[in-house]
Amino acid sequence: MRAAVLVFVLVLSFVGEAVAAPGDDIDKLIAAAQPRVHRYANFDRAASPILVLGLPGRWTSSESFIRFLTAGLKGSPITRRLVLAAIQDPATSGPPRQGIRRRDRANRWRLTTASRRALGRFVTRLARRHGCQQIVIIGYSSGGAAAPRLAAWLVNRGTRGISDVVILAARSRVSGVQVRKAGLRLLFLDAPSRRGKSGAESSHARLFAEGAETLLRIVRSATQHPSRHWGLISTCRYFVDDKPRPGAGSWPHYRRPNPETFAYITPFLTRQPVPLEKAAPPHLPCPTPR
Repeated sequence: MRAAVLVFVLVLSFVGEAVAAPGDDIDKLIAAAQPRVHRYANFDRAASPILVLGLPGRWTSSESFIRFLTAGLKGSPITRRLVLAAIQDPATSGPPRQGIRRRDRANRWRLTTASRRALGRFVTRLARRHGCQQIVIIGYSSGGAAAPRLAAWLVNRGTRGISDVVILAARSRVSGVQVRKAGLRLLFLDAPSRRGKSGAESSHARLFAEGAETLLRIVRSATQHPSRHWGLISTCRYFVDDKPRPGAGSWPHYRRPNPETFAYITPFLTRQPVPLEKAAPPHLPCPTPR
């Protein structure tokens, strides 16, 4: 089989790379999933690079999600070590842009055999290209539910370097046996539940009881967004036409990510102690719609 070639194309709407990988059927799945890759200007291949793979949730594009990762980690002391990537569900290819609500293009993350192979090839290529020995998967919503199962599957199929998984606003069906066998650490982040335990809290408790290495942090500032689910991404609202509307239906502002969320993610990436939960910080200023 011919070695596939990665062709990097500048996306004018975002300072990053759109990855096209022409080749066999698996390469076509990768290309259709609209992968995005970003490195900071101070990236240093000799600094033990970390590959961070983002799995966006339903109706969230890979371009929006990599904006979230790039802005959230920009102020961290490890930018020279980071290779950031985001990819949509290869099985459905995800939305062509933020907010497309077609059920057949909704990042449902069913993880078919073909989509798992595509994600495995995408991760392996990026890790080899940039010299990454450590791989961290960060999933949000439906992507978060899929992240630990994908990580365990890839490790069991020989993918090296996957050690840590961050699950945002999602429960997980992965078992403690699978997590232990793959040698994974899990970090669940969720907004405060309005009643009872959230799915993330229940999953963390079950996995902890099964002997898995798992942490849970509640992001209390998420309640500052009208939708707590979106508040994990940003406490600010984004309006497509810059016209504010009442209610919880607006998207989060991906370029203004929630700093409390990344206060937990950043140390987890470098295996530093994850801080304990704090009271919700003061409401951060948000861009004023024109």
